[in-house]
Amino acid sequence: ELGPVNLRELLVELQGRFPDVTLDLGECETYPIRGSWGQVTRALTNLVMNAREAGGTASVTVRCERVDV
Repeated sequence: ELGPVNLRELLVELQGRFPDVTLDLGECETYPIRGSWGQVTRALTNLVMNAREAGGTASVTVRCERVDV
C-alpha cells in the first residue's frame, strides 16, 4: 500500500540495524516520500548490504528531489 514514508524514521531504523555503515539521506530527510514502507525499506536494506559486502568503508548516500505532481 502506498502512503507517506518518513525517510528520517527509516534512516534511524536502518542505522540501528547497520551501525557499521554510514547512511546519508541528505535533503531527503526533510520531507516524506510517497511509497510503500516495506518496499523502500527492502531497497535501502539491499543497498546497505551490498555496500557492506563490497568491503572497505561502507557508506550509502541516497539523493532525492522534491517534485510536485
